[in-house]
Amino acid sequence: MEKLDKKMLFVAWACHNKGYFSYQNWHSPLKAIFKEFVTFDPQEYSYKYGIKAMNKKFLEVVEKEQPDFIYLWLIYDEFDIETLLKIKEVSPKTRVVNFFGDDDTKFEIYTRYYSLFVDFPLVSHKLYFHKYKPEGIKNAYYSYGVNTNDFCPKDLEKKYDATFIGTPMADRAELVTFLKDNGIDIRVFGAGWERHPELKDIYFGKLSQEEMIGVLNESKINLSFSKNYQGKPSFKSRVFEASACKSFILTEHFKVYHDLLKKDKELVTFKDKKDLLEKVKYYLKNEKERREIEGRAYKKVLETYSQEAEFRKIFEDILKKEGKENLGKVGLPKLNKKVIEIDETELKLDEESLSDKVKNSDYVAFTSKRCRISKHRNYFQAYGLKKTGKEISCCDYYLYSNGIGDYLSFYAEPSFKALKKDRFFSLLDLCQLVVTKDFFVKNLDKFKDFDDNKEGLFTEERVSFILSPLIQVRSEKPIVYEEIGGVVLPAFEAPLRASQNKGRLFFDLYLYKLLLHSMFGKPYIAKYLYKRLLEKKGKKK
Repeated sequence: MEKLDKKMLFVAWACHNKGYFSYQNWHSPLKAIFKEFVTFDPQEYSYKYGIKAMNKKFLEVVEKEQPDFIYLWLIYDEFDIETLLKIKEVSPKTRVVNFFGDDDTKFEIYTRYYSLFVDFPLVSHKLYFHKYKPEGIKNAYYSYGVNTNDFCPKDLEKKYDATFIGTPMADRAELVTFLKDNGIDIRVFGAGWERHPELKDIYFGKLSQEEMIGVLNESKINLSFSKNYQGKPSFKSRVFEASACKSFILTEHFKVYHDLLKKDKELVTFKDKKDLLEKVKYYLKNEKERREIEGRAYKKVLETYSQEAEFRKIFEDILKKEGKENLGKVGLPKLNKKVIEIDETELKLDEESLSDKVKNSDYVAFTSKRCRISKHRNYFQAYGLKKTGKEISCCDYYLYSNGIGDYLSFYAEPSFKALKKDRFFSLLDLCQLVVTKDFFVKNLDKFKDFDDNKEGLFTEERVSFILSPLIQVRSEKPIVYEEIGGVVLPAFEAPLRASQNKGRLFFDLYLYKLLLHSMFGKPYIAKYLYKRLLEKKGKKK
């Protein structure tokens, strides 16, 4: 089939990593349909040179290549807001496409904001597709195909009764253990299972893409567990990947699956542990029925959910529409709302003076000597308040020091859900908040003594979160080691990795500054680095 006479710049995170979803599902389909295909891997470049250098290099590549399309997979804050805004400055004709794959957990806190930088959002969660238009997000396309060029049938023996490929999040370890204890010959693959020593005899490590496709083909029953990190049902690509290999998949029930594949004809699901065990036993015994189901699923996926065919249809539709009207975005939408900033020292003023100070504003933001505020903070948090109708907007933050810069990133929304309330409030900073003027005036007495009134002010029904660190806090927040990697992200790891990849880790002053900070009030840094060192040694063995 003829290629599109356009240039694609493929910039999805880890798009050079053959073991990663972005390479496995998108690289060859996009390359197959565009006449010019250029790649830039933000993960690879940032791991070598650091996040700031990656952002700079990315814009240089965009300016040099002048692509017709950029394909992104925005995850957190790997691209600076300023970088995303400058794409159209350095290459006005470029259209930005982004895959939003986690709307079940991130639509309200991430997609709502980062879609502002995107011309054409690709939406993987069908249940959330309807949310885009009411938000004013136009030109969205539903997208969740599978790379049928790579995920395909192989002439391999079905040597495994049951397998699971993936991480042990949610209740996966419990379900695998239940099957094992009930006599099912099951094997698990993927990262993180070393944390479950009780399953070490059935754990066989991580897989490359080629190895994963082999295991999918070699399994009589491929298992897929649908719960996400929050324990809620979510679409998993493994359903299409196994079906594309003409291999049977048994997946945890999720309504959306049966909108895509016919129940019990093309896809079998289970509802609980008992149902899972019964169906594993049944389909191991009934090979003919199992083969018929996998055959019908294979035919459906090949005809309907091929990633290459899906991409071609999407981009041809975009080009057809672009021929009639200019669909590209230029800049952020105007907000027409006024935000006034109150320094925390001004909260000592009397209530009448404070009310007078904010009377002509729509929203109130907070500042402090200990905080550095992004120039985009007020816009995005005010935007969130306008969209949600909530009274409080809360962003993430970086912890920083003058000596080592940003060293931790605090996830506000996941922390609010995962931590005990007193623990969360000990980490909450006033500068994270932008509030409506009316809410501020109504609760002036509480804001004047914020530390003692956090819990009364900050309730779930009042708050909209934004998954983006829009401030830096220079503060001795009481971080606990066990929270790192969960609700607190180790930002210090990125510059260390870049230094290590240059072969200069032990000559880098940054490492010794980190260790020095660890000695003076931040012991979790040294503990985390030591654990990571042990993990790497274990992998080498």
